[in-house]
Amino acid sequence: MRRVSGFSLLEALVALAIAALCLIPLMSLQRTYIDGQRRHEAALQRAEIQKNALTIVRQINPTDEPEGQAVLAPDLTVSWTATEISDLKTSTGLPAGDGQYQVQLYRMDVSVSRGSQKVVPDFSVERVGWTLGQVAAAAN
Repeated sequence: MRRVSGFSLLEALVALAIAALCLIPLMSLQRTYIDGQRRHEAALQRAEIQKNALTIVRQINPTDEPEGQAVLAPDLTVSWTATEISDLKTSTGLPAGDGQYQVQLYRMDVSVSRGSQKVVPDFSVERVGWTLGQVAAAAN
């Protein structure tokens, strides 16, 4: 009887099973990397939205607008509420004496939403609110 060289069916099935057992952990590892990349991209997007919301809030004088809304993107809304956290003070003038502004410290609670759904966690910032003092306003 002559021997034929090559793989038998049983050898081919064993080799295929070994290859499958080696590929399963690799596929799982690749899936883990892909999920991590998606979470990273989502975190970067949330940070960018919060940064943009903070830029809008920085332009607001909480004395004039203690609460309100602004459009951040075509579908995002920034909402804020300012709460006084200090007493009203007169600013300092240079080189000495009182300045022309009345200032007060506020805590601004900020939220960003798309419709009724929150896009990023709410956050708070402290901002100085100001108004022209009564003495300076009477002089104008």
